[in-house]
Amino acid sequence: MALPTPARQFPPELLLAAQGVKVAFFDVDGVMTDGGILYSDEGETLMDVEGRTRDSVLLSALRPNEYPAEDHSAVELSIDPASFRQAFAGDLPESETAVMSATQRPIAESSFAEKSGPPAWRKLPSWAVVATGDKTIGTDVVKSMAQRAGAKVTEVEASHVVMISHPDVVADVVRTAYRAVSGG
Repeated sequence: MALPTPARQFPPELLLAAQGVKVAFFDVDGVMTDGGILYSDEGETLMDVEGRTRDSVLLSALRPNEYPAEDHSAVELSIDPASFRQAFAGDLPESETAVMSATQRPIAESSFAEKSGPPAWRKLPSWAVVATGDKTIGTDVVKSMAQRAGAKVTEVEASHVVMISHPDVVADVVRTAYRAVSGG
């Protein structure tokens, strides 16, 4: 997830236009939604999730960048370029991960402490592609969250960016989900 920092909030006219959107598939990190559908009923923080994993190397790979924001300073986190491939996209060619590392969008440090809202999976069917080599979130956590949500799970040997290394698998899951909810 690449959540905007306070100095990079969305313009009000964009937020107003977005109110009419009924369904959105979006991604920065490979999850077909914002990831919130798999959180618990009580709400979880990203730090809660990262704190449970045995597989993730993300926290040790993050580097802080401080910048001024209105009347205070803010911190954004990005993945250290030296650790980027191992932590984020280990199954992609080095030439591709070098570009991804150089163009990555940072995440607000504060997003690690923000609780998620009510999980959509309580009311909606769920599907999940679990990358068994995910060192960003951690395969163990992704799998347990998908199981908790009752998701129909497809496992594939891949890194966090499974949608890039195995687009056919991800597209098949999206088509399966679409057919299931559309009656088609």
